[in-house]
Amino acid sequence: MAGDSMLGESVELFALMDEADEYKHTLKQLIRRREATLYREWGTPPQRDENAVDYYTLIGVRAI
Repeated sequence: MAGDSMLGESVELFALMDEADEYKHTLKQLIRRREATLYREWGTPPQRDENAVDYYTLIGVRAI
């Protein structure tokens, strides 16, 4: 799809401009805070995985 291609090119261009990875670091912090808040509100500790990429997370709702 044409839209997907354009989005990928925009992200790659932005990554080239963000040499210090400040945007990437800020997003990782935001995602981790939101995940911690979600688990805190559920009353359970976050499920950490050393292979986690922090871009997405799988939540076993039945287990919670």
